[in-house]
Amino acid sequence: MKILKHDKTNKIRRILGLKNSISSRRLDAFIVLILFIFALLLRLHFLNAGLFYIDAVTAATNTEETYNTGVLHYMHASGYPGYVITLTASYSIFKFVGIQSTEFLVLFSSAFFASLSIGVIYIFVKKLSGSKLTALSAALILNFLPVYLSASTMGMSNPLAAFFILLSFYLVLLASEKKSRMLLVLASLSFGWAAACRLESFILLPIFILLYWQLDLSNYFYWKKLKKSYKILEIIKVFAFLLVPAFIILLTAYLPIFLTKNGFQTILDGIETTHWLGPAITQQLIDTILAINVSLTLFGWILAAIGIVFLFRRKQKFILFAVIIWCAYLFIYANINGGEDRHAIVALIGFSVAMGFGVEFFYKKINKILAIIVLSFILISMFAVIYPIIDYRSSFCGPKSFALNLSKIIEKNSIVITSDESAHLQYYGNLSTMVHPSDGNMQKINENLIEINKYLENGTNVYLTAGGLSYDSAAGIVYDPITGKLFNEKTHKIYNLTYYRQIGAIAEPTSGLPVLLTGVWELEFFTSFQAVPITYLPNDDWHRKTVKDGRYTAVVFKVIKKL
Repeated sequence: MKILKHDKTNKIRRILGLKNSISSRRLDAFIVLILFIFALLLRLHFLNAGLFYIDAVTAATNTEETYNTGVLHYMHASGYPGYVITLTASYSIFKFVGIQSTEFLVLFSSAFFASLSIGVIYIFVKKLSGSKLTALSAALILNFLPVYLSASTMGMSNPLAAFFILLSFYLVLLASEKKSRMLLVLASLSFGWAAACRLESFILLPIFILLYWQLDLSNYFYWKKLKKSYKILEIIKVFAFLLVPAFIILLTAYLPIFLTKNGFQTILDGIETTHWLGPAITQQLIDTILAINVSLTLFGWILAAIGIVFLFRRKQKFILFAVIIWCAYLFIYANINGGEDRHAIVALIGFSVAMGFGVEFFYKKINKILAIIVLSFILISMFAVIYPIIDYRSSFCGPKSFALNLSKIIEKNSIVITSDESAHLQYYGNLSTMVHPSDGNMQKINENLIEINKYLENGTNVYLTAGGLSYDSAAGIVYDPITGKLFNEKTHKIYNLTYYRQIGAIAEPTSGLPVLLTGVWELEFFTSFQAVPITYLPNDDWHRKTVKDGRYTAVVFKVIKKL
């Protein structure tokens, strides 16, 4: 029997595995691999020259402690046990291959998991939308999203949480399609681990649950119709597989805290929020949107809006609903931990998905070349925003440089009065630090000043960083226009210090250098001691500076007793 030419071609395609779904899966696997490699190389090239955030330093020190003692050392705030455990497990591998640096471990893990998330968002959006173009666009946009690119080069926990969230979303979609209980359990475990890495990830639970039912919700929006498709017992079973493994993971990770006194309150206190369940419009929301605007750019907001309208016109009701809810989480994440833009990364992933649909709109409804131009323009605009920052920080880490330089200037057995620089000074400079009371409590302040005085009497040199003059309560301090002095309403004490009312600063008694007034401790300190400026060192402020330049000059004082 004569074999036709097209039959020969099909046979060859079958042999090569290039037919139908097999070909599509291999292409997707290739795209995921390329996205991962590109994202990782990009991040490794711009990897920070040191641990920029205090969180990163805490992660490094707690990883070492956990590895050395075998006891889980939680981070500050809500603990991040999943993050510390992941780092400790990675550290074991690093030690096995001869890498001893926890600094590199923290930086690399952030870049590695962020790169994995770029590949995962592709397969997730592809599964959700059925469009390779939308998936690829969303992946590329997330890859270059300034706040995400910056956070994933400086050693943060956000990329780990983002990866496990996206992985859980993909697995739950796959479980929905295949009706697989095993995939449901894996999805739940992944989601639970995301919450163990960053507790606020659990806020995304409604989207996680809805993703499983997405195939049915697109046809049945009412309970009566849904009831016809599933028996109540089956629904209960599904929810059990969706939720129980996640809660087991989360409770296990936080069990040591729960067993301590006020453990549950400690965890809740770690998620600082403004107006929980209160007004939607807060100052933190405004500040966060302004910060996020740097990353999304005006064109990003517009493209995301176009994507949402495109979904509405295509009547893809569930995807539209999920994307809108996802983006709306910005209102919650904006009020978490000071409203920093990096805390809204998970919500911004939703915007990346919406922007991916925006690109698809241009491709299918207007012009294919224009779609490529729009995507290219967005990516270039985003990279142009963040390039100067990550390029600078890849060669200079201000807090690290400050700690190393200070350790060369002052004596090793010195005490440094500081605040947020404490972690960097201890990790990089091996310096002893102390913090002062910041609540305005006079008893605590007096005890602190007595402690400082004892150090000086024992011959221990004491230094003060300008950053140590922060987080200090000024409650009860008023300006007396008659005497021109500051007055403590609680103690009725008048401070005989020069006060520059126009700039809100006092004069350091020895040098006359203006020092911004922050609170009661500062007034008591400068009344009791002299602080002579000895050096000025370059530094970089990490507070809410994920996508901004925070370079400044840090002043260091030497503390001496008043004659």
